Amino acid sequence: MNSNVILLAIFILSLACIYGLLMKRKGRIVPKDIFYLGHVFILTLLLFWAYTAIYLAVTFRERHFPFDKEVWRSNREERVCMVDDLIRRKVLNSLNEDNTVALLGDPMEKRKDSVSVRYAYYLGFRNNALAIDPEFLMLKFKKGQLDNYYLSKGVPH
Repeated sequence: MNSNVILLAIFILSLACIYGLLMKRKGRIVPKDIFYLGHVFILTLLLFWAYTAIYLAVTFRERHFPFDKEVWRSNREERVCMVDDLIRRKVLNSLNEDNTVALLGDPMEKRKDSVSVRYAYYLGFRNNALAIDPEFLMLKFKKGQLDNYYLSKGVPH
């Protein structure tokens, strides 16, 4: 079910409670009504927060699956789900530049300096509520062999 529909239902339920209370009193509000309205308001907030927490927990859980060369190359947004497996299994540790390109495809960005070559592979966004920057897999090669790799957030550096 759409989350907006559920939030709308919670809001309508709280309005119905308030309307029912006012109709019962024929428009006159007494201190006892304010007490009940306060409880309805607090209950509505609790329902909203509970629903939001459950929605975020279910929607933004991180997905992980084994590295697959074809998926890596064809779906850039799924890379973030595979990079942990790629690092955990130490697949990158023994690669040179040519093998890396054969496995991962062409890098999004390639930088050369006098000592090293750096590759940046776009991974996408982590699947959590706080992900505001994309991640990149950064590879540094010296003399054609992989020297170092790390994950970078924001812009590749």
